[in-house]
Amino acid sequence: MHIRIPPSASLKLSWLQKKYGLSIPELHQALARLESEYLVIQKSGKGFFVASVSIAELMDLYKARIIIKQELLKQAMQLGDAAWENNIIGTHDLLSREISPVEAHCSFDNYIAWKEAYDAFDEALIAAHRLPLMHHYHKTLSDNIRRHSRIFGIIMPSLGKMDFKISVLKVPAFQALYSLGHYTALKDAVLRRDFGLAMTLVNALHNFMITAYNELYEENTSL
Repeated sequence: MHIRIPPSASLKLSWLQKKYGLSIPELHQALARLESEYLVIQKSGKGFFVASVSIAELMDLYKARIIIKQELLKQAMQLGDAAWENNIIGTHDLLSREISPVEAHCSFDNYIAWKEAYDAFDEALIAAHRLPLMHHYHKTLSDNIRRHSRIFGIIMPSLGKMDFKISVLKVPAFQALYSLGHYTALKDAVLRRDFGLAMTLVNALHNFMITAYNELYEENTSL
């Protein structure tokens, strides 16, 4: 199901059934799947609700994901072969060709293209792992982070389409986060199998994002 419903909103089965033409068992199956991915919650005696969104929850999602990512990356660096290395090099090259959000002429569409290239590079780093269940959890956390980010793009003005460039320029953590040099250093550390340095760089990226969101949240809630 693809639908836009505000966080914490009640999901009425009768409305969903009418909108999508699904049976009650089919709806329960779909909602159970969404609940397993933490997108929907079920309250005893009250029914289903869209999961809530808060800056505290976003921080928890990032903290949980970094723990899993460390394990995935560690195993990928242990098991990675030549094809894995070439994929990292290739996706990094594609990332380097995109216009970075820190560049003055970067448009919102350029930012989306950069983000897609970054996601491909980020996935290439851990692709040699053999931990499918852990990777599933990593993906679920990433999907929830994106959901929170989309909502904050609506409720926090400086994360919106028109003002994202101002936010990038004003928040130092964003400038560090979008710097190609950091990803080049990470690529080199991973290919050298320097796990200590790779983890230091991954944790730095994590801290940049946490800092950026906290600064933007404080700015928007003080408006």
